[in-house]
Amino acid sequence: KLKVAGDVLSEMQRMVKIPNEFNRRYEQMFSLNTMIASFARNIGFMLYFFIFGLFIFVFFFHRKNGFLIKPVLKFLSFLATLFVVSVINEWDLIWNHYPTHMPMFGFVIQKVAEILGSILFLLLLIGCTMLLAEAAGRLAFKKQIQFFKLCSLSVLGSYQGLTQVVVGYGCAVIMLGYAVAFSLCSQTLGWWIPLSNLMDPNILATKIPSFSPIVNAFRAGFMEEFLCRALPLAGIALMAQNSKHKKWWIAVIFVVQIVIFGALHANYPQQPAYYRIVELIFHSTCFGLLYLYFGLLPGIIAHFVFDAMLMSIPIFVSTLLWQKVLTVIMIGLPL
Repeated sequence: KLKVAGDVLSEMQRMVKIPNEFNRRYEQMFSLNTMIASFARNIGFMLYFFIFGLFIFVFFFHRKNGFLIKPVLKFLSFLATLFVVSVINEWDLIWNHYPTHMPMFGFVIQKVAEILGSILFLLLLIGCTMLLAEAAGRLAFKKQIQFFKLCSLSVLGSYQGLTQVVVGYGCAVIMLGYAVAFSLCSQTLGWWIPLSNLMDPNILATKIPSFSPIVNAFRAGFMEEFLCRALPLAGIALMAQNSKHKKWWIAVIFVVQIVIFGALHANYPQQPAYYRIVELIFHSTCFGLLYLYFGLLPGIIAHFVFDAMLMSIPIFVSTLLWQKVLTVIMIGLPL
């Protein structure tokens, strides 16, 4: 691309022209990914909340201390603080999307309203999921250490707490190794796996680049383990507690959560469209088994560490030495 000012060459850029035919073909291919993810999101929410969630709510409605509201509110306050600090940390990046025809003050007000609305919706969703899933898990799996007790330093510092934390880190390492191996093996099948970042590389320009990936990984690990593991598995365990086929019902929902969890992540650019469903069978199985045998903590830690490592790739390949050190410290904070 050449630009001329008067009779002087003023600019030269090397460019690649992507044919419209390729864009149309790719949009058709990717539409199936989006459809699978949308279908799983709608079916997953309907199944988990309107079947298991409603049953759990009715089951505990008249039970004394059925829902632990105060611990949930404390945890939501902690999450809200993390989200707000993360927004402040990334605030400079909003100007990348500033339409210059719009007044600056109006743009700021619009962005603040959008961010506050997203945070409030997320906190409401997480809060409802926590109330339902924690209550169901506490009654369905009485031999497990209660999640909110594990959040206290005295219990977390015990041998049982240390065991759960170590198991979480160990599973994260295994999952990372599996992800690399699966990616290499799937290429031999002719599957298309384009390189992509789970985080915008522009985070390197934020005030603390390592902070945003950690917060996003913690949110994803925390939310998805409560919603995709605890709510359906504890819900079916309660619903089938007096059934002689209880183990079979748990096995059925175990498979359902594997499929839904994989389909929820289908809107990645990999092809074929079911790539992520197949890839995440191993991860979903590990997360589900961790929940059934230990409870929520190991799964949350494994999920958090796995996502944090992938989301922090822009930092690990940068020259920001202290941010790399800070990232490793924050990933190892539970340990």
